Amino acid sequence: MFEVILGTNGVKPNLSPIGVIKKGEELTSKIYRETLTYSNIMKLALCTIHVTDDPRVFYSALMKNLEFAILEGLPALSSGVYSIIRAKCEYTEGNNPATFRLIPINVQELGKRKKAFSRGHSLFIDAMVHFTRLEILPKEEVKELLEVLSYELKTCKRISPDIRDLVEDLEKRIVSKGFKLA
Repeated sequence: MFEVILGTNGVKPNLSPIGVIKKGEELTSKIYRETLTYSNIMKLALCTIHVTDDPRVFYSALMKNLEFAILEGLPALSSGVYSIIRAKCEYTEGNNPATFRLIPINVQELGKRKKAFSRGHSLFIDAMVHFTRLEILPKEEVKELLEVLSYELKTCKRISPDIRDLVEDLEKRIVSKGFKLA
């Protein structure tokens, strides 16, 4: 599974962090019905897949604080991403989440990866994924998730001080929703 920023439109332009599963040449994504991403895809079955590993881009997308252009009817980032894949979204199965096949139409290469892999940045991206599930999952699963989040956020602060501000902001948001980190 790869974490990307998925751009959709239909109800309202939206960029959200989403997991994409790659099996052979097939790309799929599981999308919850309660999300703007799902509503958009149901109205306009197209998306932009933004490939990046920049935690600031992921965080800005999660907090709906990204500037973007609309190209051919879909949100597109001009910086912070390596490539943008324009794709058709085809419902395949499932209720909540629903699975969509993402069928590439074209690829725009914007840059090459220029920095070394950061375990802290990857953990933070994983923590953001968990954050989005706190209000969706059953209580018993949330308890386990909070333990994982606590570990990930503590580790991020220790090994990636360059994103400490983002980590601390996410911790505040978790607490403000009534959850307690270990």
